[in-house]
Amino acid sequence: MIGDKMIALDLGCGLNPKNIFNADVVYGVDVREDLDKNVVKADLTTSPIPFESIEYRDWETDRKSTRLNSSHSAK
Repeated sequence: MIGDKMIALDLGCGLNPKNIFNADVVYGVDVREDLDKNVVKADLTTSPIPFESIEYRDWETDRKSTRLNSSHSAK
């Protein structure tokens, strides 16, 4: 949290970061950038998470593992 604001970071978000935790502020990381939507460009296969030094984020999601986990649990 920053002050009273909850922060979320969505990895591999595309151009529309999801706010599944109802955070106050959402940032995204993808191979395309859209700073108006708080999406920062990064190739996470070759580079670290650009927000790694931001220790105050409350939630971090990875789109692919979220989909994988939800599809495996639905049997």
